[in-house]
Amino acid sequence: MGSRIAAFLLLTLCTMVVHGQQAAKVTVSGKVTGPTGEAIVFATIRIDALKLEVGCDASGSYRLRDIPTGTYRITAIAKGYREQHLTMDIT
Repeated sequence: MGSRIAAFLLLTLCTMVVHGQQAAKVTVSGKVTGPTGEAIVFATIRIDALKLEVGCDASGSYRLRDIPTGTYRITAIAKGYREQHLTMDIT
């Protein structure tokens, strides 16, 4: 399971997309997948500093809306996996 945990974080980072215009808030979206590309369904993605949390859907996709620019610690949680953390600079 150790390799699955590493892949969980790595693939979350690789699929995270930031959408924004010139507004002060953006949308962060992505897909949580395992080491062979399978979706990690119903994982939770959280930004504690903003008290925001969203669940992934049945395809592992998520979307966090109205995120102000800044640097945040993003947490991914899924049953059977250790919590994974990522620091992301949203500009």
